[in-house]
Amino acid sequence: MDASIAWMANRAKINPKTSTFAIIVIMIVLSVWSSTGTLSFEEIIAFIPIFVTLSIALGYDPLVGLGISYIPVGIGFASATVNPFTIGVAQGIAELPLYSGMGLRIAVLAIMTLVTVIYVLLYARKIKNNPEKSLVADVDFGEFVIDEERMNTPFTPKRKATLAVLLIGIGVMVFGLIKLGWYINEVSAVFLGITILTGIVNRLKPNQLANTFVEGLSKAVLSALTVGIARGILVVISKGNILDTIIHSAAELLNKMSLYASGIGMLIFQTILNFFIPSGSGQAATAMPIMVPLADIIGMKRQIAVLIYQFGDGFSNLLWPTSFVLLACAIGKVPVNKYYKWFVPLFLITFVIQVVFIFIAISIGYGPF
Repeated sequence: MDASIAWMANRAKINPKTSTFAIIVIMIVLSVWSSTGTLSFEEIIAFIPIFVTLSIALGYDPLVGLGISYIPVGIGFASATVNPFTIGVAQGIAELPLYSGMGLRIAVLAIMTLVTVIYVLLYARKIKNNPEKSLVADVDFGEFVIDEERMNTPFTPKRKATLAVLLIGIGVMVFGLIKLGWYINEVSAVFLGITILTGIVNRLKPNQLANTFVEGLSKAVLSALTVGIARGILVVISKGNILDTIIHSAAELLNKMSLYASGIGMLIFQTILNFFIPSGSGQAATAMPIMVPLADIIGMKRQIAVLIYQFGDGFSNLLWPTSFVLLACAIGKVPVNKYYKWFVPLFLITFVIQVVFIFIAISIGYGPF
């Protein structure tokens, strides 16, 4: 990874526009890919250290690393063109044709991706010109910094073969996710296989490989504990039947509002609900049986109710600590308060865009029924 990152960084020094172009391409690819549901936070988390290291090598900061990896995956997943875990489940419950209404969702994906790319690029340019303006300038990221010696790491055939093993493994993972219905367990097995093959390529002895593997796992212990504790609140809320009371009260309130006001109210409700149920399919199974009859009563198209669910479930995954925010920050060594200071303005911008699209959907009678 040192050799490949050094190669990209040196290319960027020769032609500064290379780094900007790379950021744009990476973010678009990740966003579009994530909109299909075959790439999500579980898969991108493993690559955050690589993107953070690359960002620092290119003269940016770790927030840019999160901005070109973790953020576009969240934006794409929320825009959901053909995501079976969100759109598929929600439309099935709403008795709508599977993946219908894709035209508007493609427009959502395009606009949200464009806004996100611009937001990250503006921050990246500011940091490039004035490193002291970085929101994490006072944080030590020494383990991600590639010093002069590492920047001169040659891209040897063995290292190229190592990178090839990684890329082939990713290709196998993508194929499995798209064609074979793989998920977290299978993805974990693929990465374990990559680890073993990497050791073989580099002629590591079994003990060396095992020790290196354990060293890598040790860095994830804090992240795992943090997420486990944060998710503990979900157990209390669900087992105490508190969630049912919250959903019933929200439905009663929304039923008294106008169509446009109900749209905003439903969006706020779904966004708050995502704090308690970060699972997309879980939230669809919980909320849609209530939102569909509610939409029928107030005269709202069911497709719009699905769109509102999609927005509330998706974009707030990048906001609520009960999702993958804590894990992403822990792996990238970014203080959570710094992340929120950087991300909240983008979230507010996307929230306004969500409201605009909901109003457009209501005004055009976004169907099919």
